[in-house]
Amino acid sequence: MKGRVVVGDVPYRISCVTPQADGSFTYTLTPPDAQHRVLHQVAHAELIKQMADHARYTVGRTVILANSAPMRITKRQWDFRNGTVWYYAAVPNRTIGAGWIKQETMLQLDRELDPVLDTDEEPTLPGRSSPPPDWL
Repeated sequence: MKGRVVVGDVPYRISCVTPQADGSFTYTLTPPDAQHRVLHQVAHAELIKQMADHARYTVGRTVILANSAPMRITKRQWDFRNGTVWYYAAVPNRTIGAGWIKQETMLQLDRELDPVLDTDEEPTLPGRSSPPPDWL
């Protein structure tokens, strides 16, 4: 398996996968820039943990993206080709969905209406993405 992963917010390329005697795998990761020739040996469990840590949203979380109705994240998938996370967001109890959205796009849409959240901290909590209507 070749591809890209993020470990500690640093993108790496998977250059080699080595099977171990116990049935697990060790991944050899290479930094993207040619100046660094440091190789990292990472166990499968650690790689999965790093990908989960990189994902900013969890399945089941409700988000408000741009001017949409509240949507629930129903699926999450790692993209080895691009080294990012994709989410499937849909309006709960309906078949209406936004479809698959890349993590970077989710963060951008989630922050556009929330000037308070302007850092790389946790994404906006449900209900904070848009101000209440004036008529309330």
